Amino acid sequence: MTIYALMSHFSPGCIEYHRNALALLPEQEDPDPGLAVLVIDHQRAQTVLQCNCSGSGNRKKCAHIKKLSKATRKTPILEEVRWLDDMFRQSPYYRMAVSLHNACPVDPVSLAVETTSGDSENENEITRVQILNAQGEMLVDCCFNGADAGKGETALLMERTGIERSSGNRLHRGDVLDRLARLTLTDAETIMYNRGLKNRRMALEESFWYRLAYHFQNASAAGGVSIDAGIDDKTGRFVIVLKDGRDRAIEIAVPKNAAMRVRQELEKDFHKGFSVPVWSQSLESIVRVHADNRNNLKLNLYLLLHMPDGTTRAYERRPLKKFWYGNTVYIPDQKVLATWKTPDRLWETFGGKYSKKIPKDRLPEIIEKIGDIFSPPNIVDESVQRLKIHQVCNRIEIDPTAVDRDWCWLSVKYGFGD
Repeated sequence: MTIYALMSHFSPGCIEYHRNALALLPEQEDPDPGLAVLVIDHQRAQTVLQCNCSGSGNRKKCAHIKKLSKATRKTPILEEVRWLDDMFRQSPYYRMAVSLHNACPVDPVSLAVETTSGDSENENEITRVQILNAQGEMLVDCCFNGADAGKGETALLMERTGIERSSGNRLHRGDVLDRLARLTLTDAETIMYNRGLKNRRMALEESFWYRLAYHFQNASAAGGVSIDAGIDDKTGRFVIVLKDGRDRAIEIAVPKNAAMRVRQELEKDFHKGFSVPVWSQSLESIVRVHADNRNNLKLNLYLLLHMPDGTTRAYERRPLKKFWYGNTVYIPDQKVLATWKTPDRLWETFGGKYSKKIPKDRLPEIIEKIGDIFSPPNIVDESVQRLKIHQVCNRIEIDPTAVDRDWCWLSVKYGFGD
């Protein structure tokens, strides 16, 4: 038996669960709404069933307790299940939430939401919910099939993830999950909670990413889920896409500073869904050298990609800016991620700029800083090939001249070539 077998006895969206506890929320038309809570205490081999409606003083008359009790008798939870959320913790949703929380935790208070939907009479209309970060960038893109269902699910999503805060509503989904979390704390966690402390598990379970993953697992129920990931060639975002068997989809744009860490962690579990290969130690920073009609030089930063077959390919660095993930770069035409073969010393030398203009009188200074820019693997334009760059003089002429007050004037002439 799973939690989904129990959920099948109730209307969609009426059950919230956490660890070894669950809550049954009342129907909208309930004249005496109450929250029925079931807590399974395996250590004491007992089940606690309670409700907060006005009639809960008499358990035999409380409709919510009777309804939940009847459903549990049909599904032998105690005998077969250690935790009610076992299925969630074994799902791709949970593993994704752990990776995202560790790599890029999010404060739901800082998030904004944009919702779009079509004709409410069209059952096949898509409801779209975009969650934006503090910079206004898309963080999560959710799609629900069916406008009516989507509207209700949007409210559940906002409450469960903490984006929409409780305003005195005792049936607020986020508050219900918080209550279940408190009811299922271990003895050690209870001591920490009373002192205002949290362990890693508690912090995870109340995080935005955990609640987001939980929402989709709850909404999808036993519908199954597929996971895929890749890099968008247009935006450069590392995107995780999850779809269930009920026309529900979620797309997560992982922040760039966390993208490679999340990819590495998730790839352990989802090899087929993370098909972008990594070419280790295959990138090298080089320059392309141009000359203007006054013989001043212009240097542009390029990347040199070392291919597996031993050949190389050069790429201008500026267009690849959006594909930069820390020390890893995505090469769109090769569909690969590449890491550095040698340290990227040129970026600091260029002061974080992609090009540099060099007057001819400053050329010795530049060569001293970054080395010989006129030799491979750097790219030398035809406009430079007509120039002769002398780095060592062939002769020196010194002409001493006496001046007033016993001063001596030295005139030095340098000779190059023939």
